[in-house]
Amino acid sequence: MKQRSATTGDTNEPQATGIGGWLRQGWGRFSASSLASMSGVGFFVILGLALEYWLLKTDRWLIYFILAWGFFLISPFLLSAFYRVSQEAADNSTGTGGSLFFALLKSPAAAWAIALVTGAIYLVWITDALIIYSVYFGFHPIPDLFGNPEVRADVFSYLLYASLLGTVLSLITFPVTVLSLPHIIFSGAGFVDAIVFSVKGVARGLPGMLLWALVIGFGMLFTLIIFLPAALVVFPVLAHANAACYKEMARGQEAQ
Repeated sequence: MKQRSATTGDTNEPQATGIGGWLRQGWGRFSASSLASMSGVGFFVILGLALEYWLLKTDRWLIYFILAWGFFLISPFLLSAFYRVSQEAADNSTGTGGSLFFALLKSPAAAWAIALVTGAIYLVWITDALIIYSVYFGFHPIPDLFGNPEVRADVFSYLLYASLLGTVLSLITFPVTVLSLPHIIFSGAGFVDAIVFSVKGVARGLPGMLLWALVIGFGMLFTLIIFLPAALVVFPVLAHANAACYKEMARGQEAQ
């Protein structure tokens, strides 16, 4: 397959460099289409709030932590819809009409293949995290966290082990997805080429990419766990910022 240039459609847009530049460009793109961006994320926010409310009401709130971290693992594919809408706008295409949902459905086969990979990792996380949870709590309600020292110790211990597991799986997922999905959307790359591009790009700029992983991780997990409505802004900004990150990496590769 012949690949397009990664910078297609960006001739009038300043080239962003570094994490600060990526975030500024992400904010600029979000500001230019804030209503459409927020409406695209709105479904997940409403679903998450309803689920969070039910788990809190039934004293099974700790399960929300498992689901939130799991969403972090599969979100690269879900947020790749922002790349496709941006690319279709640059190509003057009318395929999706600006709809993020239909943009996701029309994702290339290579993007769906990566979705299967991250979905498999997601299932590993859910399965293992729930097994650890059942060992500690047996799926019973946890009503008295602050009044029972034993329960509090078990919760903190569980969060430690689950966070370590989630971090390991995230470190596996990040180099595979962070550049591969935008590479598929913007350049038309295939499954293998996209993953190779992503892993090599992360390896070449390892210190900066690790810092970028921390920015994405803390931004998303803080949003998911502390204040979910902020996802209406944070998720689109991070998606657009990651597109800017990809394009800087692509320019660096083309210059070599």
